Amino acid sequence: MKDSAWATIPVLKYVAVDATLTFWETLGFKITYRQDRPYKYAVTERDGCQLHFYYNKGMDISTPGNGCLIIVDDIQSVYQEFSSRLKKKLGRVPSSGLPRISGMKPLQTRFTVTDPSGNAVILIQRGGKDEAEYESTDQKGLTDLGKVIALAVRLRDFKEDYVAATRALDNAFKNQELKPGMICMQKR
Repeated sequence: MKDSAWATIPVLKYVAVDATLTFWETLGFKITYRQDRPYKYAVTERDGCQLHFYYNKGMDISTPGNGCLIIVDDIQSVYQEFSSRLKKKLGRVPSSGLPRISGMKPLQTRFTVTDPSGNAVILIQRGGKDEAEYESTDQKGLTDLGKVIALAVRLRDFKEDYVAATRALDNAFKNQELKPGMICMQKR
């Protein structure tokens, strides 16, 4: 990204007011602004990245959350830092419920943090590797099974839909009579 005269700043919902701000502080963000009257509004910031939060009377925790992307230079170290901070604060790294942080497999270029108000913030490695990884699932010359495996990888790593990824693999295995040595990614 290059510097611009314009800036985009996400404004996320703010239901669990104190818990949301505490959560982002735990991840190393600083509260730079907080207003409780005439309406609730807050700003957190870290390394020049701002997250703004607003409260609306009609919202509750069941209202779908907002989301945004944060691009970082070293996704692995950010994931390790966030996981470590959450474990220190909560005694565990929460992977379900609210708040939570998604798992991150080796070589993945993104993970998602969901705060106590239900906002999903996706952190992504800066650079083209993420797009190249995503497009690599469209390789030509894949066997039918290779295509299903590529689809499962895309569902798991880019959509975080583990259920759909598992279902795709299960259906492929049910629909094929597999013999030893048949599981390969490319036709030869």
